[in-house]
Amino acid sequence: MLWFAPLIQQMFSVVELKKLDGWVTYHPNDTLTYKKWFNGTYTQKKEIYQKEQFGFRNFFVRFRNQIYFSILKIPTAHGITIGKDNMLYEERYIKSYLGADFIGENAITDKINKLKFISDTLKKLNINLVLLFAPGKASYYPEYIPDSYFNNADSINTNYKCLSKKAKEAGLNFIDYNALFKSIKNSTKFPLYPKTGIHWSYYGAIYAFDSLTHYIENLTNKQLRHFKYNKVEWSYEMREQDEDIGLGLNTLFTIGHFKMPYPQIEYMDTTNKFRPKAITISDSYWGNIYASTLPKNIFQNSEYWYFYSQNWDAKGINPDPITYNLKEKIEGADVIILASTECTLLDMGWGFIEDAYNLYSKGEAGLANREVDLKILRFKRWMRTDAKVMFDVEVIAKKQNISFETALDEEAYKMTGLVKSDTVTKIVSSKKTP
Repeated sequence: MLWFAPLIQQMFSVVELKKLDGWVTYHPNDTLTYKKWFNGTYTQKKEIYQKEQFGFRNFFVRFRNQIYFSILKIPTAHGITIGKDNMLYEERYIKSYLGADFIGENAITDKINKLKFISDTLKKLNINLVLLFAPGKASYYPEYIPDSYFNNADSINTNYKCLSKKAKEAGLNFIDYNALFKSIKNSTKFPLYPKTGIHWSYYGAIYAFDSLTHYIENLTNKQLRHFKYNKVEWSYEMREQDEDIGLGLNTLFTIGHFKMPYPQIEYMDTTNKFRPKAITISDSYWGNIYASTLPKNIFQNSEYWYFYSQNWDAKGINPDPITYNLKEKIEGADVIILASTECTLLDMGWGFIEDAYNLYSKGEAGLANREVDLKILRFKRWMRTDAKVMFDVEVIAKKQNISFETALDEEAYKMTGLVKSDTVTKIVSSKKTP
């Protein structure tokens, strides 16, 4: 019976199994043809399909993952670290907290100078640029990081520390949520980070947005719509992004976590209040805020440009900001929000800062190479997520005695089939980029 159970389950679906969470790709079944049989492609595709679809597969995957998590303390999801007391981290947050991805003071100074120019230029147009330094879980909970990460670690120079310092010195508009969250960590009764998630908690996101609305009021001297969130429902059933890592591990049993607060949002004095037109260029940390629908109710014509590559509020068939008239979009807004968590600060803006700087310093001609440059930036972002690629780039940098960022830039051009010269960037092949 045990031997035939998977076959019976595959044929008749006797037991309803929970689907696997996270990024799971399944290959389609293939149809048998004379040609496919004799050239061998049918058996190859069929074998892959059968491996992914055999009966009770999801149960066996979860059973295996549970053993790895509970006994071996090995995560079965890419880039995840199991900390002390089973606190879950995305490893790149730990590396950012320890300065492993520090891009250097010169690169940060260049970014700040461009931001200052953009901010001053937009201010003359009555548009406010606001930077949000979203917190990082490793900075908020360093006490749960495995001790092995601190061997020969130097957290003096980090992108967050350097950027926040220079942003203050330049007089830029910004909110440092990293510092804010740590300052109330021991006094708040509401967990601002979930144990099994990577983003700020749903409550933490609402708290952050409340701070942002007051900040914009001070900048504009106009009163925005207000809301309150003092009615809180506590639950062990995680919602929104509060269990994104835990779900991605696909264990048999739910990983132990905190009881989490979920506030009920109530809008107040909404009549005759200023509703700024806002564009937010952010990583996934804006996701919890976006899910709350607060931007839709407090702002006017709010748009969320996810990593400056996808407009979640696009109503047409072109959600990619690369297709937009950037000048028209920017000057149609009252506030531009640039938000980035600790481990994405090295790419903050994801091309928007460079585009806006080129636009307002050189005019429309400054965007001549915009499409190609953005493709390179996006490809580099993808490269940073692949440990093997990063190792290879590091080797190349040492061999050629150049900086890591220079090596990464050159390899990105090679891998995408683009050629870079001192005066022109041109496409020499039709290879696709992420």
